[in-house]
Amino acid sequence: VADAFRAGITYWIDRHPISDNWWYNVIGGPRQLSDVLILMVDELSPEQISGAAKLIHESGFTRTGANLVDEASNLLTLACATKDADLLRQCIEYITEELRITTDEGIQIDDSFHQHGPQQMIISYGQGFASDLSGYSELFAGTSFVFTDEKIRILSRFILDAQQWM
Repeated sequence: VADAFRAGITYWIDRHPISDNWWYNVIGGPRQLSDVLILMVDELSPEQISGAAKLIHESGFTRTGANLVDEASNLLTLACATKDADLLRQCIEYITEELRITTDEGIQIDDSFHQHGPQQMIISYGQGFASDLSGYSELFAGTSFVFTDEKIRILSRFILDAQQWM
């Protein structure tokens, strides 16, 4: 199984598949690759880890709202797999900063959720955002990265006053 996995990773790195849809290139592909990397990092050569990391870094910190959280999540998984403390802190900072009230993409003052400009996306992107940030709230609890009371208040209000009605 490990040999087949290594061959698959090498193929993925060498082929570097590109989609016509940006999401697969920036979020979907890096998500799948970071997930398998963290599970099998001990089975890979340094070259394979480096090659996979390069593809995962196609996720950056370039988007906003739920898409930024997705990108940062991919890189957070990479940081855990490669034990990169600086990247881990950077990812957590970006994730935490997105948990705010904004007039841009993200949670709006009325607890709705905008993504891809001023488009109401409370069910699609908003639901994923609420789920992801709830998970991070639990993951970071008891660490130096714990969400502040204000962040918890924003997330709780978003879930209880908006998401639960959807």
